[in-house]
Amino acid sequence: MEKASTVGKLEQLKHDIVGQLEHIYIDKNVALPDIDNDRLLLLLSLLQNVKETTDEKRHNIIVAAMLVQLALDTHEAVTNERLTASSSIRERQLTVLAGDFYSGLYYRLLSHVNEIPLINVLAQAIKDINENKIKLYEKKELTQTVFMTSLMNIEASLVTMIADYFHLPNWKAVASDFLLLKRLLQQKSDQQLIVFGHQITDIDKQIEMTMEKLRSSIQVVSQTNKVFLERLNSLLSPSKHADALPLRCTYDA
Repeated sequence: MEKASTVGKLEQLKHDIVGQLEHIYIDKNVALPDIDNDRLLLLLSLLQNVKETTDEKRHNIIVAAMLVQLALDTHEAVTNERLTASSSIRERQLTVLAGDFYSGLYYRLLSHVNEIPLINVLAQAIKDINENKIKLYEKKELTQTVFMTSLMNIEASLVTMIADYFHLPNWKAVASDFLLLKRLLQQKSDQQLIVFGHQITDIDKQIEMTMEKLRSSIQVVSQTNKVFLERLNSLLSPSKHADALPLRCTYDA
């Protein structure tokens, strides 16, 4: 029953996010960005621990945060390569405008429901993410530790600042480790080891280290749902990591 409830909430969230993104001109000219189901599940799992709020408020916060993430993802897809074909230049310009449009949607949503403090939280997260991206692009000589910390901040600041706002410090570590692991696994799968101009050295070691951190951080989170725990286990317990610790479900929806 709990699992069905969580899946139903995720489907409703995705439906509402797509509804927010609809724009006649943009839809015709720019492909809708993919919605990160894991990030969506992470936000829902985190906010289920905020007792002094309503389902509607949780819903609005998650939709707003995902709109910001989609804006960031859209802008990140824009390349700096020199273009000559007018159609390619137009496509890049439209992609930038689409990202700007998605970013404005979170502000409109939260201001409409009078969640002004959360507008400031998300704006600060955007600033932190962009500062880390600039740092990586501008500084070519960075230690692997500094590079991985910046990459983690880029992936997780949006969620960790929401966790901060709701006084959920243990979830900050879970979000950081979970989202960094996701990024590393994706880069390995795509065979793309250059990220923001930097080489990920010994990616298998980086993945294993992040897995160990995630196994530890999830143990101090008191409540979460079955769907999130199943997803964690699928990441932490593939065939070559069969000895991963089992994760307990202690959240009752």
